[in-house]
Amino acid sequence: MAESEVEHTVLKSVGEMPLPEEVRDLYAADSTEPPLFETRQPAQVFADLFATALERSDVLAVSARQKARLGEYAPAIDMTLALLLLARAPSVQRRGLGWRTLAEWLDAVEHESVWLQMTDLDTPAQRLYCSVDSKAIGHGLEAPNSAPSLVMLRLVKA
Repeated sequence: MAESEVEHTVLKSVGEMPLPEEVRDLYAADSTEPPLFETRQPAQVFADLFATALERSDVLAVSARQKARLGEYAPAIDMTLALLLLARAPSVQRRGLGWRTLAEWLDAVEHESVWLQMTDLDTPAQRLYCSVDSKAIGHGLEAPNSAPSLVMLRLVKA
């Protein structure tokens, strides 16, 4: 699998982390193949260590998953910046604050392409991103509404 087909995610809370059984099964699937030819016992040891680590508050993990939903567009977000969060209080909606904040940030990163994930519902946020030349390129991980998130990309203007 090419690096451009992999999505890396930092997981910081226990609710985001895989279950110890998933860690066991993944390790077992990988380590039983050559050159290791291990039994499932080491996989269980690593799962137990992971379960113990989950009891701590200072643990984080990195998850790498195939970006299959983006298909041919997956390489488009390589080497780009990600807009992780843009939010405003409901009490100040419809005052242009979100647009001005986004525009200022985009000006600051004007030489970089930017991508983001959001719900695929027609929302003011989606219309805002479209207004600054972001284009939907496909779907990513599940959004809070349990539907695949919409991945939008804004390319650097030449």
